[in-house]
Amino acid sequence: MTQRVLGPKGGRRRKRLLMLPLLVAAALALFFITSAQATDPTTTGQFELDKNATNDLTTQAIGHLDGNMSATDTSIVVCQFIAQTPPPPSFTIQIEAEQMTVTAVTGSGSGTGGCPSGTVNKRTYAVDRSLGGTADNTAHAASGFTGDVTKIVTGSVSGADWDQVYQQVTADANDTGPDDKCVALGAVECAWVHDPEGASVYTTGGSKDDLDIPNWRYTDSSVPDADEILDAYAIKYSNGHQFLYFGADRLAVNGSKDFGFWFFHSPVGLNSDGTFSGQHTTPSGGQRGDLLILGTFTQGGAATNIRVFEWVGSGGDTNGVLDLVGTFGDCVPSGGNDGCGTISNTSVPSPWPYQAKSASTGGYLPDGGLLEGGIDLTALGLEGCFSSFLAETRSSPEVGAQLKDFVLGNFEACGSSLTTTPKNGTGGDLTADSNSNNLVEASIGTGTVSVKDSAVLNVTGTSSFTGTLAFFICGPILSDTCSTGGVAAGSSTVTTNGTYLSNAVTLTSVGRYCWRATFTSGTTGVPNASDSTAESASGTGECFEVLPVTPALDTQAVASTVNFGQAVQDNATLTGTATQPGTNGGNATYPTINATNGAPAGGKITFTLLGPNDCTTVTSGGTGTNPQDVTTISGDGTYGPVSYTPASPGTYHWKAQYFPASGDVNNLGSTHNATCTDTDEDVVVQKVPTSITTSQSIYPNDSATVSVSGSSTGNVQGSVKFRLFDTLANCQAASPSDTVGTGGLLYRQIVNLPGDATNSTVNTTNTSVAVSTNTTVYWLVEFTSTNPAQFGRKSVCQESTQTAFVNDSSGGTAP
Repeated sequence: MTQRVLGPKGGRRRKRLLMLPLLVAAALALFFITSAQATDPTTTGQFELDKNATNDLTTQAIGHLDGNMSATDTSIVVCQFIAQTPPPPSFTIQIEAEQMTVTAVTGSGSGTGGCPSGTVNKRTYAVDRSLGGTADNTAHAASGFTGDVTKIVTGSVSGADWDQVYQQVTADANDTGPDDKCVALGAVECAWVHDPEGASVYTTGGSKDDLDIPNWRYTDSSVPDADEILDAYAIKYSNGHQFLYFGADRLAVNGSKDFGFWFFHSPVGLNSDGTFSGQHTTPSGGQRGDLLILGTFTQGGAATNIRVFEWVGSGGDTNGVLDLVGTFGDCVPSGGNDGCGTISNTSVPSPWPYQAKSASTGGYLPDGGLLEGGIDLTALGLEGCFSSFLAETRSSPEVGAQLKDFVLGNFEACGSSLTTTPKNGTGGDLTADSNSNNLVEASIGTGTVSVKDSAVLNVTGTSSFTGTLAFFICGPILSDTCSTGGVAAGSSTVTTNGTYLSNAVTLTSVGRYCWRATFTSGTTGVPNASDSTAESASGTGECFEVLPVTPALDTQAVASTVNFGQAVQDNATLTGTATQPGTNGGNATYPTINATNGAPAGGKITFTLLGPNDCTTVTSGGTGTNPQDVTTISGDGTYGPVSYTPASPGTYHWKAQYFPASGDVNNLGSTHNATCTDTDEDVVVQKVPTSITTSQSIYPNDSATVSVSGSSTGNVQGSVKFRLFDTLANCQAASPSDTVGTGGLLYRQIVNLPGDATNSTVNTTNTSVAVSTNTTVYWLVEFTSTNPAQFGRKSVCQESTQTAFVNDSSGGTAP
């Protein structure tokens, strides 16, 4: 009968219940049993717990041979354990390792004389021994071993069995990681370990289940045959619930022997000095303690119970270090709630090489030689990863019994992995690689860009775990993958697999950046994980780059046409610049991360005038500097104008180039009109205009004749002063001006007389003062004599078209 004594952590509940009135205790016990959501490990369809080790095989213990069976017998007498007549022939039976076909069953079914205890009746079977096989037509029970008669039925049975575990494990050449065996069976992990006779047995009194692992000792020696474990195996499934199945076989079946199964969260091994490595795991942070299952290898396959314990280290309800979780009954026929165990009760085929101690032939497992069982870890609150397992025999059912033989093997290693992908500030994808360097991309924009990291956490081997997921970012960096350090970008406690996003970080500098995500496990047996170990130094995966911007540069000549001799001018408008990197991010190694914006884009704009009449010649020979720089750049804006005066007419082209400031990595340089195709940048320097207004002008001159007449004697000596006035009034003033530029005096010239005649004519030679035609100007002429016998004379104001005459005819004072 299947029994369920306690629910999950029942030992602690039991302590509390004992303090309560019996009625309340009974009610709570019923609640716990109901709320445990009991699941029978035999009904999951995952694994067979049916007293044999072969998939799709149903076996039934019919009875024993009544006497020996020779190699040629075709009729046998069977001491039946079952009251009913077996199904009508034909059907298959197995006796030790030989299978044969029953063709007829005779006998009244009465009488049991000569049969072993437990026999119900005796019948005669006619058998056909031509099924074939290596163990056919042999003598059976000659040694008096068992002579079990087993009914064999093959067909489709839900779930895997130990023969498939054996096949998967022995075919797996690499047992280095989780999930590399028994995946084909839908399992998380499995193991099958053979232990030769006389190898690895416990020694010393410290080797007990209620003592921690460092107290255990081992040696290579022998134990009683019934305590000798030859093979041990385990398999684990996780499909909504975690189910753990276990099994073992022993060398001899002469007597019942107690057994134990340990499942360790942390690795346990053997040291060369006879000690064990490793230590028990206790419950902490969501991780359960190590698991111990105790039961009995019953003789003849009698019904058995199993007890399930959790190692707590201290304060336990069993020997102070263990908590009893539950007691469960036999898997056959009724299965169990959350757990069960069972022992083979007849001879069954052995899927692996096996030779019972007293059997005349190998190839079969006798009754009492195979044990198997299973528990629902989830229902019992014992989920977790088990790095190692150990099967053992014991001297008694007591928890502190002396330990005998053991088989130790690796089991599942819980795995954890992080798959990470750089994202933009909203969690979306970055831009695809555009420059073939295997890096996704973002743009620095106007000087800042927001990014995040996405991490997919996958913990295998258990659905119950806890840990801390943290994100870091490094950059700009030329190499490496942010394997250490970096700027923290958030951390959180995680208890489930899934996709997680970091906090957003602000980048103020272009360059190559790399993320690092780390999972720090808080559950024993679940390893830490980091994405950085999977990234290559070339920057794939978690690395990305932030690209600079190329500002737009547009120019406009101030005038498209100027006259020769005038300056040509140009302006430039700069747009789309990014601020320079900030440096106050708070991390000394990566100060531009999470910094405020730096200074506006700086640098210079260089203006170059090309021509005349081509796009290659830098203009020279004129007035000004070419090329010339504007160095007052401060972000977006219009800069200029610049000027230059060409030395010759022709068509000229302005070209402008932007050069970022030294250290400004966020902006790239840009050039406008490099090929002189922008007509806005063309300037025509033209010759003197061909359509002009003109007027004629003349240079007025005058002539004066000085002659001596009357009483004057001698030659004319002295000088004549000519003055040209703009108006008659200025000419007739009482004191006409004698200074050019004042009083309307336009021109003044003094001509000396030759002094060698009595009559002399002199002329002006004006070539500097011109007046337009139709303009009337006035001459005033004055003779100054140097001959004492003569007088000077002054003419009246006359128009410029007249000739002045000065006569010395009257003597006297000049007018």
